[in-house]
Amino acid sequence: MINIPELLPPSVDNAVENLTDKPTKVIGKGVASIFSLVFNPIIYLNDKQQAKYLHNLEIYKKGLHTKIAAIPKENLIEPKLQIVAQALEDSKYCVEEHSLRDLFENLVASASDRTKADAVHPSFSVVLNNCHPKMLLSCED
Repeated sequence: MINIPELLPPSVDNAVENLTDKPTKVIGKGVASIFSLVFNPIIYLNDKQQAKYLHNLEIYKKGLHTKIAAIPKENLIEPKLQIVAQALEDSKYCVEEHSLRDLFENLVASASDRTKADAVHPSFSVVLNNCHPKMLLSCED
């Protein structure tokens, strides 16, 4: 099987990156700023807990970046502060739970997508925050 990206010259990658990078950077910078405001105050008593939390937080950041980067550039919008800040605040103590973290990532990404943003409500993050991970697992079966 032929791998198409191997056949394309590096200039194509550069052109695509130049076309898509700026909008993604602007949205990403805004979300990253809010992310820092929400998560920087967290302090743990012991190093093991802090290391585990920071590891999960890094996974969360990467997941957010991946989902926002996957939005078609023509649909990428600046998300409403009320929705993103509330979602990040509510997710602060849920980042260790993969299923909840994934749902919060989807919520922030949906708020950044023109085709989905009107259907996103700030109360969604409160509902997610009150979910128990075992309840989510039973819904996936």
